[in-house]
Amino acid sequence: MNQELARIAEVAVGAARAAGSLQLSRVAESKVFRLKGERDLVTDVDGAAERQIVDQIGDIFPNHAVLAEEGSIGGSDIQHRWIVDPLDGTTNFAHTLPISCVSIAYQRDGVTEVAVTFDPHRQEMFVGIRGSGAYCNEQRIQTSSTRALADSVIGTGIPYQASHLVKGIDQIRSVAERAMAIRVLGSAALEAAYVASGRLDGYWEHWGVWPWDLAAGALLISEAGGRVTGIDGRELQLDGSEVAASNAHVHDELLAAIRGDHWKEGERSRMPRRTEA
Repeated sequence: MNQELARIAEVAVGAARAAGSLQLSRVAESKVFRLKGERDLVTDVDGAAERQIVDQIGDIFPNHAVLAEEGSIGGSDIQHRWIVDPLDGTTNFAHTLPISCVSIAYQRDGVTEVAVTFDPHRQEMFVGIRGSGAYCNEQRIQTSSTRALADSVIGTGIPYQASHLVKGIDQIRSVAERAMAIRVLGSAALEAAYVASGRLDGYWEHWGVWPWDLAAGALLISEAGGRVTGIDGRELQLDGSEVAASNAHVHDELLAAIRGDHWKEGERSRMPRRTEA
């Protein structure tokens, strides 16, 4: 393993673990929040965790740039950039629902090289290094072996902006008619980690996911043997606000279901469904 990347991963893991500990210590403050957009919450814990992460990175790599959800920017060397979500799943956290995480990615020349997602509630540390695989608590992980969408559990998110709800619900209906089940966790970074570890067979969102939500998760999935694209099947654009990810086996079928390509007039009622053994 590249020693430079190993060192960067070590720093990211330490920063993520410390931020997660901060979150757990301040759960009592979680219900104090404000809106930064339509139904888009932020708590004081988000800001405190972000400052702590950026300070830890800056102590070791003072020139590295930072792109963080709450606005921290770090140094000026954009060849080396950290992408930080200090608390992904803020709405869950603000309602003491223990489904949230810390997500940190490191990019060199625009390519994500290191990914860390830490779930402090379950003490699960997901780490991916380009070319070296993906791990959870130092155990190698891989995507599921599921071959058909009808046998798949798929994660998604519900847009918090009302203008995107109709499209989102239409997509959920379309996928639900083909998949075994759909789950909505409220944390894009965790859903990506769960695809990487085989807990979900796929995941998509058509709006409202940003670089800090996806950068780490996309590398985890790729290193675990999965596939990540835009909903159109093209290369994922981290600033494109949409994502489709899977174990690779069901990817094309998932994309078609998201777009509704399978459905023709009167066809839905005839689609085969998985039956119980």
